[in-house]
Amino acid sequence: SINVILGPNNLTKEGTYTVWVRGTDLAGNSALALTQFYVNGSLPIVTLINPADNNRTTTNSTFFRCNASDNTLITRVDLYHNIDQPFGFVVGGLIMPQQSYGFVYPQNNMPDGNHTWNCLAYDNESNTNFAPSNFSFIIDTTPPNVSRIFPTSIDQSTRTNMFANVSDNVALDSCNLFIQGSLDGAMTINESAGTANRTVRMNNAGIKEMYANCTDLLGFSAFNITNVTVIETFLPGGDDDDDDDDDDAGDDDEADNDDDDGDNDDDDDGRGDNDDDDDDDDWLPEPLIYNMVFTQLVINDLLTTENETSLDPIFIKDNSTVTVELYIKNTGTGNLTDITVDIEDLPNEVRLTSISPKYSAELTTDETGYFVAILKTSTLKKPFTMNVIVNTAELERSFSQKVFLEKIPDQEPTTTIERVVTQTRSFVVHSYKWLLLLLLLPLLFFIRTTTYGDETAIRNLIESRGIKKYRKIHVPDAVYFKYHEVHNLEPIRLSHSQRNEAKQFTQIYKITYDLAALLVLAQRQLIPRVVTTSYLPPNLKKDFRRIIFVDPKLKRIIRRLHKYIIAEKKKGFSTTAIRDKLLIAGWPKKYINKFIMPGDILEEYIEKEHKDGFTDSQIRSSLVQAGWDKKTVYRVLDPRKELVDYVKKERKKGFDDHAIRLKLLKSGFKKDVVDRLLK
Repeated sequence: SINVILGPNNLTKEGTYTVWVRGTDLAGNSALALTQFYVNGSLPIVTLINPADNNRTTTNSTFFRCNASDNTLITRVDLYHNIDQPFGFVVGGLIMPQQSYGFVYPQNNMPDGNHTWNCLAYDNESNTNFAPSNFSFIIDTTPPNVSRIFPTSIDQSTRTNMFANVSDNVALDSCNLFIQGSLDGAMTINESAGTANRTVRMNNAGIKEMYANCTDLLGFSAFNITNVTVIETFLPGGDDDDDDDDDDAGDDDEADNDDDDGDNDDDDDGRGDNDDDDDDDDWLPEPLIYNMVFTQLVINDLLTTENETSLDPIFIKDNSTVTVELYIKNTGTGNLTDITVDIEDLPNEVRLTSISPKYSAELTTDETGYFVAILKTSTLKKPFTMNVIVNTAELERSFSQKVFLEKIPDQEPTTTIERVVTQTRSFVVHSYKWLLLLLLLPLLFFIRTTTYGDETAIRNLIESRGIKKYRKIHVPDAVYFKYHEVHNLEPIRLSHSQRNEAKQFTQIYKITYDLAALLVLAQRQLIPRVVTTSYLPPNLKKDFRRIIFVDPKLKRIIRRLHKYIIAEKKKGFSTTAIRDKLLIAGWPKKYINKFIMPGDILEEYIEKEHKDGFTDSQIRSSLVQAGWDKKTVYRVLDPRKELVDYVKKERKKGFDDHAIRLKLLKSGFKKDVVDRLLK
């Protein structure tokens, strides 16, 4: 026997090759043998899916997803990234050979920064391939670092460069300077030096509140309020010159003139007194960037307010419709956006039915906006005042204009017959109400709520104008004398035994004496209510379950939270991003869950996965693997729906219920589930 080597042969074309070999001996005998083999020259195709390229996220958890396909079989897929390591292998391994494979790997607790990832696929011919290019994404879970403004002391009417030390763990997007709560303008960011600066000139002396509000690429913002002292200095154009005190001669100080011509010329052009007008222009206040004014307020076609000056009040009738037309003008240099109008402080007899438009996207410089509100009145009891309020995204304050509306006096009957008819009609209309009231009065007397409040709650209610919602509030003596001008406050007095009981409560529950005194009296009432902003220990709420505790400050905070969530959704942020941002900011889950339930996030995620082409089964497996509650996932993605679809498909293929039942039982489904399904 001999070994014969043929080649090497350069087989570059992909496909199946057949090799024939014929052997002949010296006697002329011959034999033929053949073999076939396949040459695979194609590399696996890798598609990166999630996280998307150049994606920005505020959460440090994600699912890495990629797809790999090949004209033969995929045998392995590996994940590569540079998180917490140089770019390299992270996880992967052999899989059941298949032509197409979807790789999924969840990863949590990733650090902030710019990260890169890719997938490497193998086929059964030992060919390997990455995706054509790496994907990168940014994680940012923390707001920027912003220092206090410096310098903290500047001269009046002098241009001064205001600085703040700023930095971010990823990258800053913008910084704006605010003075007295209003936007002054954008600051220049020097990332290499870690500073942001803006030049200002303050025309009025005093203490000014300033801060730099910086936002990073993911929308996180931070600021640090500083009180800056503006020192009063000499202004040009006055008769007294403080610099003259340094002149021994008592005359005009030559140091006040840039030239020696004896004129009051602040420039070096030598033109004398004619430059005074130019100098005066330099000291004029700079125009406001964001500002607006009420130009007209028209009620029932009658002009009641013009240029924020109230005119004569207007008279309206009972059970009528009131049309309120509002004209506002943008008098600033910048555009106003997200404009909304509201009417507050209306009595119960007046109801706001509509405002058109409810929302205006933008109001440019010198442009006038127009809004119409419709009010419905019932039986008016007395004149009242309403506030028309306009809010924009740029202005942190609101403009309000009071308009007085009075009831038109009813015309008195002129004859005896008219008087009798009027009185009879009034008796028929109103008598049943009095009868019902007389029947309910004893019951209302016994079941009415008795309200108690401490000082912090009363102060909060007065500031938020919520004090009028309470008929009567019982307060300690010291609080009553401090706020005695509030008409619905009533002082409380404790007996000797009640004071001793209140002292015991302070020791048991670690609360203030005022709150303990309120509890002593409240527990003796049928339906007690205690209004307080103080911290309430859990054991206190447990021991006083019958008492209704109300925190007015917490209600305002929750309302602000709701408005913030609505505003963020209008800006295009997803429910998941808003929830993550609030959790990072320290908001308790119980308050966030009032407006954003975990189920909302789950449904939003499932909808996104469906768009990416993943089936319910794949989504369900990845969620359970990531730590989601299995019952919650199965409630949203009910596997029974897939079973129903499966049964329909099998029936279309011609399989009877018995064959389908055997298949399902063989796959591990419970007998009772299969029987219910086939019914």
